[in-house]
Amino acid sequence: MSGFLPDLASWALGGGAGQGEAATNENGEQNNDGGEGDGNNEPAISEEQMRAKRMARLAALEKASADAAAEGSNNGGGGDSNGNAPSNSMDVDKPVVPSSSTPSHGEAQPMEVDEVKPPATSTPKDVTMEPAPKKKMKAPSSNTTVPSPVADPLAKLRRKKTLLLRRVLLVTFGDGASDRTPSCVHLLLDDDEIYNTEKSPSGVQIRHVAELLAARLSLSPTSRSLETMPPQANKLGLIGYLGGCHKRAGEEWKELRSQGNKKTKKNEENNLEELCGILEEIRSQVVSYSASSLMVPDLFELGNDAPLQLAKCLSTTSTDPASSITFDVLGKNTSFYFSVCEELHSQDAESFATVIGDVVKHITDSLSKVTSLLDEGSNEGVGGNGLFLASALRELCTNKKAAVSLAKTPSFLV
Repeated sequence: MSGFLPDLASWALGGGAGQGEAATNENGEQNNDGGEGDGNNEPAISEEQMRAKRMARLAALEKASADAAAEGSNNGGGGDSNGNAPSNSMDVDKPVVPSSSTPSHGEAQPMEVDEVKPPATSTPKDVTMEPAPKKKMKAPSSNTTVPSPVADPLAKLRRKKTLLLRRVLLVTFGDGASDRTPSCVHLLLDDDEIYNTEKSPSGVQIRHVAELLAARLSLSPTSRSLETMPPQANKLGLIGYLGGCHKRAGEEWKELRSQGNKKTKKNEENNLEELCGILEEIRSQVVSYSASSLMVPDLFELGNDAPLQLAKCLSTTSTDPASSITFDVLGKNTSFYFSVCEELHSQDAESFATVIGDVVKHITDSLSKVTSLLDEGSNEGVGGNGLFLASALRELCTNKKAAVSLAKTPSFLV
């Protein structure tokens, strides 16, 4: 195909079919053993006929070439499924390809085209291609702690107040099972304001201290709630219980004040002030209730013999001075006994003298039943040996007003 097109172009540019035909006949004669023709020449045709004939041949060659290319692509690059070479549907004269030993004269050669190779990617030999580093994904650690939810500051404050009252007043309150403890007396309050978070979001207030003490002191001596109290506390009665509350409140107050001297946050400082206010109210209320019980013994059932209870408390000071009602927790003249004497005297001096006279009478009656300081007295009255009874009189005189009242009693010189 490539050899025929140059011939056709040469013929068209040559200007005549005669020359091209003569050249073709001449070449044909040379290829047939170099001999002469047989002399039977075909009649000459016109240029238009020759041009039409050549154009028809050119169209047939182009069609055959297109069919052969299509069939070759369908059969995978030429040939049928049996491996045979493809056959053309039309017989078309093939151009003569000259051999290397026979030179061609005036015959056009197919155009040679250099094969175009894709440019090879040049990679420098001294450059080492390294894979990109992989990012290490950190696996979730099993020790990762989940942040806990932020605690409610009011709930924390309520808890502090509840624990503080347990340690000082030895009482519990509330409807839940966790609100009870065996070492404390559980109180059934008429109003749930103290432990109702809606009515009192911050818990116990200073005004609730009197209500709690009244509920505790109003219990009957036979109440099963008092079974959790230690025997020694029940023996000392209402006065002994109030004296213990006064001492424990002073110790807690001192501890909180020592914490307040340290650097604390503003809200913690406010909480400490509120807790200290509750403790100061406890100290004040227990003194007031004790004075009322001594002047009016029938005020509470647990305090119907309040002067005798005061005498028993004074007699135990020699066995445990640090826990006695005459111990000054916060400095000089801060003991429970001293505060009660001052409260009684400020309310009514005559009632104060009467109370001190009753206390002295209980001590001297028990002392008259022993012959020596080491002799044990009877279980009735104050009880104890003579040494304990003598120490009770000595502790009674630690308050000057009480000592003056003792000196005025008829049995003082006996």
